[in-house]
Amino acid sequence: MRTHEDSSHHAISSAIDHSRRRGVCFDQLQVVQDRLATQQTETKKLSEQITTLTERLDALQQSVASPAAASTRAATTGPQTKPR
Repeated sequence: MRTHEDSSHHAISSAIDHSRRRGVCFDQLQVVQDRLATQQTETKKLSEQITTLTERLDALQQSVASPAAASTRAATTGPQTKPR
């Protein structure tokens, strides 16, 4: 038969065990939140780098396309002669 003391000891042990498990869960949650924050920061950084590279690529493509278009127009119209 359980005594009152045994019941109290069991209740205290159970409460301590529950607190430890809860503490471990909070610790694990904190680790996950920290990792998520780090990943979000890295994702934002990579997104900004992609935007910068896209802008540079667009500018480069435009600079290459402009002289090519000008030379194509000159080739199709032929040499221009001055009227006398």
